[in-house]
Order: sequence, then C-alpha cells, then structure tokens
Amino acid sequence: MEPRLANKLAQKRTLKTLRDGLLKRTKVFAYRNEDNIFYMLCQHDKTIGYSAGKKIYLSDMGWQSIINLVKAVTGVNLISDDIDVLSQKGRLENSTIMADEKILSRLPTQGFVLCRLLGSAETLSQTTDHFASQSTPLRSYLGVHINHISNWDIGTIVVIENFASFTEFTESHLSSIEGVSNNGMVLLIYRGHDDKNIYSVATEISRLSCPKYIFADYDLAGLQLAEVIAERIKAAGYILPKGAMHNQRLLKLNKIAEREKQSATTIKDSVLQPYMNDMKARFLAVTQEALMAHEVELEVVDRE
Repeated sequence: MEPRLANKLAQKRTLKTLRDGLLKRTKVFAYRNEDNIFYMLCQHDKTIGYSAGKKIYLSDMGWQSIINLVKAVTGVNLISDDIDVLSQKGRLENSTIMADEKILSRLPTQGFVLCRLLGSAETLSQTTDHFASQSTPLRSYLGVHINHISNWDIGTIVVIENFASFTEFTESHLSSIEGVSNNGMVLLIYRGHDDKNIYSVATEISRLSCPKYIFADYDLAGLQLAEVIAERIKAAGYILPKGAMHNQRLLKLNKIAEREKQSATTIKDSVLQPYMNDMKARFLAVTQEALMAHEVELEVVDRE
C-alpha cells in the first residue's frame, strides 16, 4: 500500500467518512480531486470500484473490500466500531482494538487542569477530601482531572493568564485583591498554553457554584481574553488594578512595545469597555508580572 493511502486511512475524518458511507450503503460518490479517499481506494484495488465523470462507483463487493482493508491497516471494524465512541476512549483501552491507538484516542491531557491550591492545611484536607494537605509551593503546580475538582468544596476560583504569575501567586497576592474572599480553599487555574487548557474544561468549571474571577494582563489583549474566558466559565468578575482608569502609577509600568501590537483589539463587554477606552487613550499595557512584582493593589470588577 502506498504511504499516502495508509496515512489517509489513519485519520479520524477519513474513518468517519467511510463509516458514514457504509451505514448509508452509498455506492456512488462525487469527488473533486485525487485526494478523495474513495478515489484512492479504487486506484489501490480495482475490484473496489471505478471512477467516471468525477464520480466513484463501488462494485458489489466494494464495501466488503473496504471493510477488510481498513481492518487490516488500522484495526478498526467499520461495521461495529463507532468512531466517535473510540475517540472518547483513552489510548490504553484503544490499544486493545487498534493497530495505532493514537489515531482516534482522546488526548492524554484531555480533562486535566493545571492548578494550584491556597488555604490552610485543615481547610484543604477537608475541602479536597484529603487530596491535599498544604498549599501548593511556589513555582509548583498540580495536574488534576476535572472530575476530582468537581467534587471539591471550592471557596473561590481565580483563572490566571500567564504561567509565571500562576506559579508565583501567593496568599499575599490574594489578600491584595479587594472583593475576593480568602475564606475556604482558593483554586488557582492556569488558562493553558494556546488556550487549550481552560477551554477544554470550561463547561465543567461553569457548573461549579463558587465565585470565579479572571486575572489577566491589564492590556487590550488581556481584557479580550478575560471577556472570552469569563463568558465560557460564567465568571463573577474581573480582577483589575484598583482605580485603574485614574491610576497614574500604571504609566510607570507601561509596556509600549506590547501595546503597539494590540491596537486592533476589540471587546463587547460593556463593563470592560471603559477600561479599554482608557487604555487606548493612555496607550497603556501592563503585564500581570509587573502588577504583582510592584504590589499594585487590585480589585474585583463585577460582570453585569
């Protein structure tokens, strides 16, 4: 078998296309180019079918030949294996079914949250059902599946944009935020590289009854990110510099080069719009790291 066809068969989209066609018992397919899977199969095995006038016509034994070929190459049985179901299984389970479990299995990191816990030993032990008995140390974090987190008695959740800020955020930083309670366990969540982490579990986080806040860079891109995440997880508010629109200290922490990259950024949230207007007027961009390092007082701005 040509490597191109083997690679094509080892794709979730291809397997779904083949199974959908099989279940519908379709025997005639239109195609645009030679990258079409049915065209490639017919070129590989002439008994499967033939092409004429930009259409593929399967033979009477065409589907059986395709079933046998897919089974031999991937281990997937197009008749009995539901592609969507296999996609939700882990690699260990699928390794008993497929020749290459990476083809369909869910990502190994799916459902895991990069987080840190703040609170007293007694509080954490009680609220996490003895999962943790101390605050997560500086420059350390935990990888916890959302199923565990969903069973915890969480007091407050703070989603943090930047990794350095996430790993070095302490009770002291928490106490500098006006409007955030530090009673009970506080769960810090890193938003994740390439936005994948927080969005992959956003639905589950949105169902948690505790107040949730977003702490991002105080710049145009940070406000836009905060708006999107807040909507997805049903956050109660945003963590911003206290009195931000009248805070002259922020000008000394300004990152002009970063601000120049963000001029086209827009948001829809009416609560954040005045802050964005102020940033544009003062050409302002301040990172989380600067806010924390210079101990800038913070406050919660409630969402409407």
